[in-house]
Amino acid sequence: MVKKKKQSTRKSKTNKNNALSIEQAIKAHVDGNLTRAEKEYLTILTSEPNNYVIAGNLGTLYLATGRFQKAARILAKAVEIKPDYAQSHSNLGNALQALGQLDQAILSFHTAVSLEPKTPEWHFNLGNALFAQEKTADAVLCYRSAINLRDHYPEAYTNLGNALKQQEKLDDAITCYRAAIKRQPRFTSAHANLGICLQEQGHGEEAIQCYRRALSLQANNPEVHCHLGNALTEQGELIEAIQCYRNAIKYKPDFPGAHYNLSMTLLLNGEWQEGWHEYEWRLKRQLNSAVNNPNTVMWDGDFAFRRELILSAEQGLGDVFQFMRYGILLKQKMPHVSISVPDKLVKIIEQCKIFDRVYSQSDPELVIDNDAQWVPMLSVPGLLGVPDNADTEPLSYIQSNPSKDAQWNKVIHTTESFVVGINWQGNPKTERGTLRGRSFTLAEFAPLAQIDGVQLLSLQKGDGAEQLEDCSFRDNFISGQNKISDVWDFIDTAAIMMNCHLIITSDTYVAHLAGGLGIPCWILLHKIPEWRWGLAGEKSRWYPNIRLFRQHRDGDWAELMQRVTTELKEYDFT
Repeated sequence: MVKKKKQSTRKSKTNKNNALSIEQAIKAHVDGNLTRAEKEYLTILTSEPNNYVIAGNLGTLYLATGRFQKAARILAKAVEIKPDYAQSHSNLGNALQALGQLDQAILSFHTAVSLEPKTPEWHFNLGNALFAQEKTADAVLCYRSAINLRDHYPEAYTNLGNALKQQEKLDDAITCYRAAIKRQPRFTSAHANLGICLQEQGHGEEAIQCYRRALSLQANNPEVHCHLGNALTEQGELIEAIQCYRNAIKYKPDFPGAHYNLSMTLLLNGEWQEGWHEYEWRLKRQLNSAVNNPNTVMWDGDFAFRRELILSAEQGLGDVFQFMRYGILLKQKMPHVSISVPDKLVKIIEQCKIFDRVYSQSDPELVIDNDAQWVPMLSVPGLLGVPDNADTEPLSYIQSNPSKDAQWNKVIHTTESFVVGINWQGNPKTERGTLRGRSFTLAEFAPLAQIDGVQLLSLQKGDGAEQLEDCSFRDNFISGQNKISDVWDFIDTAAIMMNCHLIITSDTYVAHLAGGLGIPCWILLHKIPEWRWGLAGEKSRWYPNIRLFRQHRDGDWAELMQRVTTELKEYDFT
């Protein structure tokens, strides 16, 4: 805020000249002529070095033009001259926060609040710094203080909503965004953030309306175009979603999130060539060789490379099971192909005998040849030029252990029942975007448990496994379920699955492990699934042994399970 210093009524000729200069400097600042204002401020400070108002005004000018180091220096001088000048303390806090010096910024904001506790801006600024430091609860208190002092404060309502959203209090956050919009109907970020919360709550149509309203106010906002694309993808409106991502990229060409989301939607729509190309933008978000050797370089797709090529696992376990198949194709073109995976997968992948070496990403002592090159596993299909047609061979590229198969056969097959291995929940932390809604509860499997001759076997591990304890149809599981529930090793898990007549699972790693083992598997998909399953059809382009069951209505697992139950009753149990 530009503030004019009060002048004495008795002035010398010099003071009159300075007063005129101050008037001219402030007018230039207010009129937006910042170059002239800066020059005038500096001239005044030459003759009046202790003029804290002019020093403060110059500091705000530097802040407005992004010269944060200069702003911090001149504002520090202003508060040294006038320690009880709250505005300079707050502006100094803004400069320090922009420089990433959050601890010092918070001290400055606290000082401003203590000097003028009834000024809402100081509480607001303090809340912003605390939120940036992830002290969300304290930030909430500051935003509430600002609002209590000034009800018409849409920015404070919006930032309070952001903090409450961070605390996963979505209903309260939505209330705040609506309050901000009520006070400032043309507040773009409030509309956009309201849309984000509504989308997370599953209110996709309302979210789309919010994003469209935000874009009507600011058509060139790339982030909102991207959010609208996400919401449209979740509604199955892929063509319009793709255009939204392209709009976001038009306004912000170097926007990794928009490129990545575009790739996901292109792949979901079966546009493989461009989809794989755009998918490489995921590496802009997080690039980690995971081969424990900073001297190795990333492979560029040159099949003339004759040294060791290491596929580096990324993302989830299901991705490893799905994309390790490409080691077979690479081995046909290159002499030395290895893989680097999480420690828990090393033994089962070694057992498959696809790769020359299997490295553990968690081994701190691992030494990789400096001449080796590495490649992110999910980049391989694009580099191989995987065609658009189905890529399902080989039928089974993951191998189980025959002795383990025999061992678990004795535990599982104590009766003549038809054994169905089931899995119902993925990692909750990953269930966002098109993964939102992929899981369901164990209770949904109740109709299957009533089928004569069928026994269930739980493959669920970690989150969701606790549901087995109070399951109403617990007696319909095989007698050896407790032993199976204690198993975490993937070689044992593969052997257990090989002893199931059928696997029925939600979209988790279990589906990909079953697919790679080549055993019969039914995958239960929510209305708009992840890109790899497409939008229609019962067949999977990845696994010929898998059958896809799709929701007809979003979230309606009961109806889907009725169809599955009907199909299972007609299944050939012989």
